[in-house]
Amino acid sequence: MNANGKMKSQRMILLTACVIVDERKKLIKMKQLTFEELLCQCHHCLEPKDFQKINKENLKLQIVDVKNNIIETDEIVMREFKSKEPTFKITWTSSQQIVIGKTKTIKNALVVMIAISKYKDNKKWPNLEN
Repeated sequence: MNANGKMKSQRMILLTACVIVDERKKLIKMKQLTFEELLCQCHHCLEPKDFQKINKENLKLQIVDVKNNIIETDEIVMREFKSKEPTFKITWTSSQQIVIGKTKTIKNALVVMIAISKYKDNKKWPNLEN
């Protein structure tokens, strides 16, 4: 309200963009040009089958532009909105880390020492046999 007791009409400017999720195009309206707002709007574009896919395949959502550059900061979001038709894509990435080789849990310290002596140069403890 202003000093006269009258309501000021406030217009909220909503900026629109296109989000592509698995070949489906959705129009979003952004209240703020922030990465957080973009992420929230992208979540609203998801369907129940997308959430099932995330849980079943242990995936995480990643937002990229049309050139497949990852969007992760407010500055990048603002730069995209400077283009005539801001378009974002949702891609899925594995949330599991890639394990290289086999991992074993060794409970016996002596076994650890024997394993180390097999693979390391034996200059520190020359009396241990390989």
